[in-house]
Amino acid sequence: MKILSKIVVLISCFMIVAACSSTQTPRANPSRISSPSISGFVAVLAGQNAGLDDIDLRRAAEAQVVSLEFGRAGQPTPWRNPDSGNYGEVIPGPGVIPPPPGTCRSVRHTLYVRGRGQTLTIDACRDGAGTWTKR
Repeated sequence: MKILSKIVVLISCFMIVAACSSTQTPRANPSRISSPSISGFVAVLAGQNAGLDDIDLRRAAEAQVVSLEFGRAGQPTPWRNPDSGNYGEVIPGPGVIPPPPGTCRSVRHTLYVRGRGQTLTIDACRDGAGTWTKR
């Protein structure tokens, strides 16, 4: 009986620790997201895909900046526009979090416009003002 109770305690502890650990991308602090970064990536994405509306572009660019700034390598940062039905995800490459000025990272941005997927690879660098720009 003692062994069974120890096993139950161990399993319970494991479940608590597993529930507390996070594999999600950290939440962005809005004050840390550069508006010029978002505006710049809206323009980059608009030039790549004519099928995204203004709200799609804004959400996709925000997800991209969040992924560059806070994303762990390989972990997707999703975005979705329920009005248009368009969505996507941004998956960052390796990098230091938070990235210091002069840091460059690549992201793989998969966009789904009217159900059709397309993937872009974008290299971006962070300047001294904290703005991410396409390299």
